[in-house]
Amino acid sequence: MSDAQAAIDLLRSELRPGDVVLVKASRSVGLERVAQALLETGAEGEVSAR
Repeated sequence: MSDAQAAIDLLRSELRPGDVVLVKASRSVGLERVAQALLETGAEGEVSAR
């Protein structure tokens, strides 16, 4: 499992409505996949991209 996928899995299990996640890293790390996955699935269907 990639580190990005591990982060996605962890965040999906831990995030609650109202939580805010800041994803900051170089593109080479692949964290844009984390941000995109969270935007696609959102906790309780409530997702706001800012």
